[in-house]
Amino acid sequence: MAFDFTGRRILAVIPHPDDESYSMAGTLAICVLGGAEVKIVCATRGETGTDRRGIATNGEHLAQIRSVELARSCAVLGVDTLQFLNWPDGAVSKVLPDDAVSDLGGILASFEPDIVITLGADGVYGHVDHLSLTRWVSLAVASLVPRKPLRVLHTAFPRRLFRSVRRKLERYADGSLLGAIRERDLGCDREDADVVVNMSRMADHKIRAIQAHASQLKDNDPHSFIERGLIDHLLEEEWFMLVSGPPFSEGADHLFFGLD
Repeated sequence: MAFDFTGRRILAVIPHPDDESYSMAGTLAICVLGGAEVKIVCATRGETGTDRRGIATNGEHLAQIRSVELARSCAVLGVDTLQFLNWPDGAVSKVLPDDAVSDLGGILASFEPDIVITLGADGVYGHVDHLSLTRWVSLAVASLVPRKPLRVLHTAFPRRLFRSVRRKLERYADGSLLGAIRERDLGCDREDADVVVNMSRMADHKIRAIQAHASQLKDNDPHSFIERGLIDHLLEEEWFMLVSGPPFSEGADHLFFGLD
């Protein structure tokens, strides 16, 4: 089924290059194909991460690589507007609240989206940058007086899907990358999602978006992303939870469902 989203706008706010690819890439591609204008805002450039190929020589080099990779992912999805906030990777929590609200609020006011999407309140696997950015987005939205109804969504994932990823982070850097989220609070049940978007037409887009982030792959294999086999669980559906704004009515199958 083809959707007509002409005149609609979506703002996707992510903490690191690659967070769009596994969480919302297929949905963003569907929106673009339907005529919506999509903008991705990335808080950091991922400079404190790891180049799994061993190519990056330092944090600045890795930031350059990952910035280009996100631009390539955007090209795959048809997203033609990308903006970096240049916040410090691994220290999003240390951004001053007033600065965070100013940066994000300015973008919200100028872009005037119908929908804002960011990662969920569980930080996917409890990553402190994820949790912090979600908090800053909430504060920025609360400070806004929108001229039209604004729907705010969080991405959602099956329970226990990222459990092993969290456990690995617990052992890495003494758990300093994890926020105060319990393992049992990660993810949700399918029936708890407010809208489930079918990925049957978009699985190839999603795979290619992940493949754009070559520094995060082993042997350029998209199925090695984050943890081998994990992406296989994310190619059929993308889940979203309503945080605020106009509710979805029963049978919602896309993000604009029920918006006037």
